[in-house]
Amino acid sequence: EVGIFRTHVAGALYTNDARAKYVKDTDMMCPLCGECMKGSAYESHARSFCLKRMAPCGLGCGQIVMNEKSEWHKKNECTKRIVPCPKGCGKSMSFDLVATHMEKECRNRVIFCKFGCGIELVEKDMRRHAREDCPMALIECDLGCGMTLRRKEMQYHQLRQCVRRDRK
Repeated sequence: EVGIFRTHVAGALYTNDARAKYVKDTDMMCPLCGECMKGSAYESHARSFCLKRMAPCGLGCGQIVMNEKSEWHKKNECTKRIVPCPKGCGKSMSFDLVATHMEKECRNRVIFCKFGCGIELVEKDMRRHAREDCPMALIECDLGCGMTLRRKEMQYHQLRQCVRRDRK
């Protein structure tokens, strides 16, 4: 459709085709950043390159950030940025999952013994603690009677109660 529009330049009238050529060849200034360019470059500048353009983060956090601050946001502020575990377990996750990881998953988090002895230890050491040290861990009598007792009760069992105590 051929249309007519009035431009601000000397009040001249142009057809749409003439307007397109006029805009393409005219020096323009970006209203956001103030950069000057030919009209033919303006569309891609406004869509992608303008440093003052506002756009979604790109990592999925939902924030709208200025193009010039996009990389800083992605590295320092974005809740979806990938970070290593602060406790050094070797896993990486998005920043918004760090608290859950450290509370429930991290092998380097401090926990109380699951058998109830009251000791605090690093989760990755729990298996060794149960196997070797925990007085509340259930262990099988090594005299072969088949009884399973807490470690703290085993010495008494083997000295006084075990049916195989004299056969050792």
